[in-house]
Amino acid sequence: MSDNPYAASSTRLASGTAEQHEIVLASRFKRLVARIIDGFIQVVVYLLIIYFIPSLWGRFMGEFDAVPQNTNPSTFDLFQPFIFAYDFSLLSLLDFLLAMAVLFAVQGYFLAQYGQTIGKMALNVKIVDHESHEKPTLTRLFVVREVGMSVISIVPILGFIEVLWIFGSARRCLHDYWSRTIVVNAS
Repeated sequence: MSDNPYAASSTRLASGTAEQHEIVLASRFKRLVARIIDGFIQVVVYLLIIYFIPSLWGRFMGEFDAVPQNTNPSTFDLFQPFIFAYDFSLLSLLDFLLAMAVLFAVQGYFLAQYGQTIGKMALNVKIVDHESHEKPTLTRLFVVREVGMSVISIVPILGFIEVLWIFGSARRCLHDYWSRTIVVNAS
């Protein structure tokens, strides 16, 4: 292990394994870029789906028409409908479920096969169990980690706090802790 305080954190597998592999935690930057790539892919696929379902597209466009028109709007007035007036209706729940179905359709195969999303594959990082360093089950990868992260991010401040945990020495967000995973460089 390096004495360099700026080097990536690493750990070794337990000494009963046939080979010794060094596990290097993925950098915060790689994790951020991977999440941005995954988010972009999810939004594009989601918009394509709702574009081809007329009732969803009409409702989606109607949400933007509902923004109040002021002659002299303040910044608070512009963002207020999106931040504080989220409609927790059955339709909102269905939208969330559709978004999760899209996420699963796009990323589920890669999570199940490789423990990686498309963004993580692009940046050569993967999700592993924090103790065994093996690929976690799809339930832990998708339901606990991805859906859990999406649910918590609905609440604006909680989503921000959840991500701030990445700045700890273990480089794990809350979703990493509750799914018992770490993100490492893929070899």
